[in-house]
Amino acid sequence: MAQTDDQLHLFWADHIERWRLSNLTQVGYCQQHDLIAHRFTYWKRKLSGLEKPVSKESSPGFAKVALIPALPLNADLSVKFSDGSCLNGIHEQNLLVATRLIEVLR
Repeated sequence: MAQTDDQLHLFWADHIERWRLSNLTQVGYCQQHDLIAHRFTYWKRKLSGLEKPVSKESSPGFAKVALIPALPLNADLSVKFSDGSCLNGIHEQNLLVATRLIEVLR
């Protein structure tokens, strides 16, 4: 029997609250309670209001890129996100960290 939206909401809200009180990692909690970790993460974001609305103007998996001509070789790079936030100071020594951060912020 399929659960209603209200039942799903209550089910996940209860598990998320119990996880917060458990001092376990999300993965550890999910393993202990036979939950699928990515579903737990989905509901945690959904119930906390962090779920990103899908814009009809944007295509998932693609980002707008603007080229700035004639940057000096030692210039820092920056990435501007669609919400207006900006990641500045990307250079050769922190490129790996910046790349991982950009993946998380998408």
